[in-house]
Amino acid sequence: MNDSPATPQGRLARRIVARLIVTVLMGIGFGYFFGASVARDAARGRALTLKEYIADFESHKKALVKSEVPMWGALLTMVILLIASSPCMSCWSGSSIRRYAHWTAVVTQGM
Repeated sequence: MNDSPATPQGRLARRIVARLIVTVLMGIGFGYFFGASVARDAARGRALTLKEYIADFESHKKALVKSEVPMWGALLTMVILLIASSPCMSCWSGSSIRRYAHWTAVVTQGM
């Protein structure tokens, strides 16, 4: 094992990679559950006959109307999800950028 202390640049790089991995895994998880939901809906739609639909039309209509999400709710949800899962939003804070700029200046001056 390497006994040397971690540098700020190394910690920043590991943090970025870790957040990217978490973002990809969250995307895979959300994508799987979204895809499974769409597949279940499609299977129910293929199995539904016209007679069944007409006989139960009012309940189908109520289900569609009650699940309506207001636009502000959808926008707020997406903004929160993007901020929470974006590796660039949270790890590229001002202090991280200043440390990276300082490290870059030190390395280039040493060459």
